[in-house]
Amino acid sequence: MIAAAVDNTLGPLSIAVAPMNVTRRLEMKFSCPVTLEMQYIVVHARLIERKDPQLTFEAWVSSLDGYKLASCKAIHWIIDTLPKSDH
Repeated sequence: MIAAAVDNTLGPLSIAVAPMNVTRRLEMKFSCPVTLEMQYIVVHARLIERKDPQLTFEAWVSSLDGYKLASCKAIHWIIDTLPKSDH
């Protein structure tokens, strides 16, 4: 569910910085367990690089107390710049 929260944060950000695009790869690295007792998490994300057709993002997840719980690197592909299929 933590990866889904990160992807749901990256989606709107990616549309804000580029045309329609899709998640190609999302790599999560967890620093400590995320438990139900935490109730809430905070997801921060930013665009690192745009090199068409690829967007590179980084994100990090923290507790409300500011403890780093996880980090993420994600690659998105811009759909309009992908090669067209002959089929």
